[in-house]
Amino acid sequence: MKVVWQLWLRCLQSSLVWSVGRLEHGAIVETPRLDVFAWLFFIGVVCELVSWRPSRRAAVVSAIIGLLGMVSSAIAFPETRGLVWMAGSDGGGEAAKNGSLFFVLTTCIALPFAIRTVHQPSSAWDRWLGDLSFPLYLFHWIPRDWYYANVDWSLGSMRNGGLLIANFAFAFGGAILLLQFVDRPVQRWRQRWVRGRGEELSITHKYPQEAVT
Repeated sequence: MKVVWQLWLRCLQSSLVWSVGRLEHGAIVETPRLDVFAWLFFIGVVCELVSWRPSRRAAVVSAIIGLLGMVSSAIAFPETRGLVWMAGSDGGGEAAKNGSLFFVLTTCIALPFAIRTVHQPSSAWDRWLGDLSFPLYLFHWIPRDWYYANVDWSLGSMRNGGLLIANFAFAFGGAILLLQFVDRPVQRWRQRWVRGRGEELSITHKYPQEAVT
């Protein structure tokens, strides 16, 4: 186990160094590049394997700092502010390099929160939110593009604030429908199929001759 842990930790360290280097030389977090984002996968693996358990206070503090850092980066950097809130892109066509590096920093700051939540029992509500995250990611592109196509800050903040709220509501509503009527039925079918295959394999293992005949 120690060897596996060391291997994943080295993968995380090397991929994080590579990602920061790529960001320093012009890559941006909005560009879908596997080499820039691989460190996030390795962080998930390390959070699962690590034996360290942060205290509740450390987890809460890291979550607050991480959240405030993400929001601050979306507000403080002009390019990122334009990308997130206004038109879907900035004048130069890419987010600020500093904004991208700030994203890496705040993600690392929030690690104690992630490590603590991985290793504790969760409520049904918490698991439901976790299940919702991927349908929300899949569906949010539709209202997101609708929002960017209609937002015009020269027409006033009330109108565009309403569009932003509608964007969020549509994204969450569509994700909930996707979760309840597509994702969960498919998962239940998959579980039944896996259990059925397990029963067939168990019968074959106990009675190989009867299974053949």
